[in-house]
Amino acid sequence: MIITTSSELWHATAVGADAELIDSLPKLEIVATCSAGLDKIDLVKCKEKGIQVTNTPDVLTDDVADAAIGLTLAVLRSLGALVDESELVSALLEDRLAAAVLDVFEHEPQVPEELFGLENVVLLPHAASGTEETRKATADIVIENLEACFLNKPLLTPVV
Repeated sequence: MIITTSSELWHATAVGADAELIDSLPKLEIVATCSAGLDKIDLVKCKEKGIQVTNTPDVLTDDVADAAIGLTLAVLRSLGALVDESELVSALLEDRLAAAVLDVFEHEPQVPEELFGLENVVLLPHAASGTEETRKATADIVIENLEACFLNKPLLTPVV
């Protein structure tokens, strides 16, 4: 059994599980991530090797929605891989787009330099779901998925 802190869980989520890592762990049975997103996990490799994958869907929804509304209000008062980031930057710089509120970036942790000086842009460091309640809930789901895996019970949030 591996015991870890929630901060270690969040670091692992940022790193992910690519093919190289998966291949280096021949006894790997499960990848349990503290996020809804799966872009940092090689799902094809996991499926090929019979490795179970779980995530934490729906736990982040309320906090992310709250942050999106707050960020939108911030922009409206001049104080949110689906977006072509380079086109977004161009549209902002050329005044073809009024404003943008961003919490996720295409090449995290890098953020396009052009965005930093714009008054019509609010940047958040991928932290919309970063409340204590949400972090605890996602960590709980990861631990429950791990327990289920090692007790040969059905996973709570299976992906693969």
